Amino acid sequence: MGGISDAKKFSEGKLAQLRAELVTLVPSDRLVVTCGSYARREAAPASDLDFYTVLSSASKEQEPPWIDKLEQCVMNVIGKLPSREGAFAANIPTTQLLKNYGGSYDSNKTITRRMLYLLEGEYLTNESGFRRVRREIISRYVGNTPSDHQLAFYLLNDIVRYWRTLAVDYADKTYGSQKSHGLLEILS
Repeated sequence: MGGISDAKKFSEGKLAQLRAELVTLVPSDRLVVTCGSYARREAAPASDLDFYTVLSSASKEQEPPWIDKLEQCVMNVIGKLPSREGAFAANIPTTQLLKNYGGSYDSNKTITRRMLYLLEGEYLTNESGFRRVRREIISRYVGNTPSDHQLAFYLLNDIVRYWRTLAVDYADKTYGSQKSHGLLEILS
């Protein structure tokens, strides 16, 4: 593959194909979100698809009956699933995105899902539900701003906290290993 325009065209083609196929596999009121290279329109044939399902808070489903079909579709269109140990390929309740901002229940996985939802998230199913949840997340942050003319510093703080979390996690995963450290090697 070539440059940026090729990656964008490739990503958009795969997203369109996924959305078209998922219409028949996932109930229309269910929300499947993607983040990462496909959402940023930077994917290449070797890229995986980071995704997770957002279940309504009232839902008692831990494992929706259609999840196997969703994963098979992703395998057929993309060729690989995200890591099960990471923040993706999970079923999460909406409340996980809307509560405990900065609290003791705001884990690395939770802030990762919430921040990526805001910063680069895209819908795979249920576009209106995706937009509604995004508005609710933003309202939660902006609603805590003391006055109209002030910066939404709760949101800014969480974005900074998220990037710090990424840096600390990256250091933890690579410290002492023989893995390439990319930019860190260039700077040394």
